[in-house]
Amino acid sequence: MEPVIIPANMDGNVDFLIQSRQGDTGPRTVMRRMAPRRVRFNWLPLSEYTYRESGAFALAGLSDHRLIRLLARELGWEREVRRLGPGSYMIRRFKRKKGDCLMLVGGDLAAFHYALSDVAGWSEFGHEGLVYRGGERVETPVFKVRAYWHNDTRTRWNPDCRFPVSYTCLLDYPEDAEKFVNNFKRVVDGMVDYRRNMLSIFGFVRSEHGGVEASQEICRYARAHGIDVVPGVGTHFYGGPWYRGRHPFNRGTKTGFVLMITDFCGYVPPARGT
Repeated sequence: MEPVIIPANMDGNVDFLIQSRQGDTGPRTVMRRMAPRRVRFNWLPLSEYTYRESGAFALAGLSDHRLIRLLARELGWEREVRRLGPGSYMIRRFKRKKGDCLMLVGGDLAAFHYALSDVAGWSEFGHEGLVYRGGERVETPVFKVRAYWHNDTRTRWNPDCRFPVSYTCLLDYPEDAEKFVNNFKRVVDGMVDYRRNMLSIFGFVRSEHGGVEASQEICRYARAHGIDVVPGVGTHFYGGPWYRGRHPFNRGTKTGFVLMITDFCGYVPPARGT
């Protein structure tokens, strides 16, 4: 397939019409993936007005968005869009008088970010505008739950963290809450790029890295990207729901090295909209 070239507008920027339900997470995903390259976007809300007034552009939204449904019907993609389920996304090109356009559609919030990450990874800015070389396609996950398992002291996505990546669970956490939160926000970013949708963390709540407040901030960030956070809870080894700290939900006793037969990470996907 020949590349899609979206010409820049009169200001030298490429128009990007984007559905915004969770703040600026969509634009942030695109800019993060294209950070090493020169990028110039004009971010616009996805609406019938911006669609009419813009020339050539990229647009991105969820499959239940009214404008997405109208365009899909007009372009003959209605059946494809209706079939998009959780984790599925579609990338299609179409033409207008002023040039090529791209349409990105996600079956849910996570897939919306997957599509943005995918397109950004295959795009670059040239003298003509945005050049996308990734082709048209529909991506559908094989597995409903695509988990990423972590321990707080085994995870170092933030290069400023001092602790070594270790296979032991008995380490103190040498950093503060800010670096803990930053570390797992980077993990969430990576999960978008790798198309994961469930993050499990043992040692998720402990006094050394901010307790409940820090954990809630990670949950908010993950939810804004469509990712569920599932704390790992150990009934033997990890101290209970609150690991390492004075709290009613910490076991408060040391049991030594024992088999974690009763440790669990059960997961029931939450009902959306609740």
